[in-house]
Amino acid sequence: MDDWICVEGCDAECCDAIPIKNAFLEENKHLYQREIIKRFEFKGQKSALLLTKDSKCVFLSANNKCVVYEKRPEICRKFGVVDVLACPHLDNEGKIR
Repeated sequence: MDDWICVEGCDAECCDAIPIKNAFLEENKHLYQREIIKRFEFKGQKSALLLTKDSKCVFLSANNKCVVYEKRPEICRKFGVVDVLACPHLDNEGKIR
């Protein structure tokens, strides 16, 4: 899957809170960018959804940059390049809509 550059001024619409594997959360908890107000556990999947005040991902910085971008979860890698996870700004080839 190829990466592309997000459009300038994007509000990180694809970076809402999603279930993330507990091992990844634990390994990277020192990188959390937002206060967690509630944690929902998905025990059968060994994952959790960390709810923040603005419902954004805990790894999204104040300037809408992913602080775990290089090792981000697979679901995050698919946003924008898989039709059902379409970016509102770019098509799945990275061209402005």
